[in-house]
Amino acid sequence: MPSVTIKGLSEELLQRLRDRASGNQRSVNREIIAVLEAAVNHAEPAPAADWGAFAAEASALRERLRERYGTLSDSAAQIRDARDER
Repeated sequence: MPSVTIKGLSEELLQRLRDRASGNQRSVNREIIAVLEAAVNHAEPAPAADWGAFAAEASALRERLRERYGTLSDSAAQIRDARDER
């Protein structure tokens, strides 16, 4: 059977696992397995990225900024000039 080593486990977390295991009448190893199984079995899958919606939101934001501030110049040239002056 495969095994896993958990590094960097704090004493506080280990004690909490011991207390939990004792309360559930399990060994610490069995308690860790139970916690991991519960976490994996109840995990929600990450939602798929909706790039179309993202692009629409970005476009709407650009439009709102344009309405509020007008057309902004490209600042890259100003940044290059300031950098080159140093």
